[in-house]
Amino acid sequence: MYSHILAELDKAALELLKGKKVDETFLEVFKVAGFVDVEKGEVKIKKSLFKFLELPAN
Repeated sequence: MYSHILAELDKAALELLKGKKVDETFLEVFKVAGFVDVEKGEVKIKKSLFKFLELPAN
């Protein structure tokens, strides 16, 4: 069960990196985890999201 949830979180995180919209539930999870900030409807991705995905941050 947990692997399915993590797979869905990975998929949503990659969608965010592509600039696409994600489900509000995933966005809230990313906010609580400290991976993103949302200001005035704009999502700002933090470097910690890259670490979560094990990708190099540029």
